Amino acid sequence: MKENLIIVSILIAARNEEDNLSNCLDRILNLNFPKEQLEVLVGDDNSLDNTLNILKNYEENYPHIKVFHITENLYGLKGKANVLTQIADNAKGKYFFMTDADVLVNKNWINSVLANFSDTVDMIGGITGVVDTGIFSKYQNFDWIYSYASRHIVSKYENRFFAAMGNNMAMKSKVYKNIGGYKKIPFSIAEDYDLFKHAINLGFKAKSMLEEDILAFTYPIDKLSKYIAQQRRWLTSVKKLPLEYLIGHIIQFGLLPIIILLSYFVNLEISVILFSIKYLVDIFILSYAFIKLKQPISFYIFLFPIISIIIQFILLMFQLNKKPIVWKDREYTLK
Repeated sequence: MKENLIIVSILIAARNEEDNLSNCLDRILNLNFPKEQLEVLVGDDNSLDNTLNILKNYEENYPHIKVFHITENLYGLKGKANVLTQIADNAKGKYFFMTDADVLVNKNWINSVLANFSDTVDMIGGITGVVDTGIFSKYQNFDWIYSYASRHIVSKYENRFFAAMGNNMAMKSKVYKNIGGYKKIPFSIAEDYDLFKHAINLGFKAKSMLEEDILAFTYPIDKLSKYIAQQRRWLTSVKKLPLEYLIGHIIQFGLLPIIILLSYFVNLEISVILFSIKYLVDIFILSYAFIKLKQPISFYIFLFPIISIIIQFILLMFQLNKKPIVWKDREYTLK
């Protein structure tokens, strides 16, 4: 493959993904994009299962897939940030696309994202939903889409976009190189947010996309304990948000005790009004997103705001106790 022909480099970090990896790579092989202009770089993060062997099989059969066995932590990095750093150093594309080993991308993903780059757009954030396997997966799907769609709506209103999903984002390679990559950013378990934030701080411009062709899907987490660990990992980035968004998150995660306290000490009617406003806003955001993404809306959407308040309060309690986060069979200490 001639390096000067490569337009897009897809970067994937994989650890213990033997159950999902083949589906992920098969979707990438089915992309509606010329393979001679594409390279897929996958870093095996010292997996404990059959991930590396699966990757080697794909590498042997598809010349544009390159596999890296990552066994050493460099630049004080760990986990996904360490893997992406090492494989990005070998990437040749003009654009870096990032996704995860458990994600199913749309066949038009690359073309649709590339069409939105311009002289004034350096980074693109796409949206990811969750594969429907049952009631718990439905909640996760609502949660993922709600989280991204709310940021998308705010970005349209304020004309700025400050965070993307690390399993569905892209940037010009010059942006990554100008930042210095993850190696120039203090290690964080919310590495994708930090990379995006540093790029914006350097003056690069980002765009949020809420389109069907850019919608990807990830597999649901099967246990509540793992889901809480995932959410706690993401919450580490909340304190780095702009002040107005930080206040919004604090109110959202503390809404349940606020409602209870208002009911007891002030007025029940005020609590009902507060909850009703939150409920209607949540339903509006989700409905707007599902319509934009051309996805079917189920009646479970009406349960999401209620369950969300409870789960977010539980997450807040876990986050306050500063217990280490276990993710991908590794333990990370909160600072």
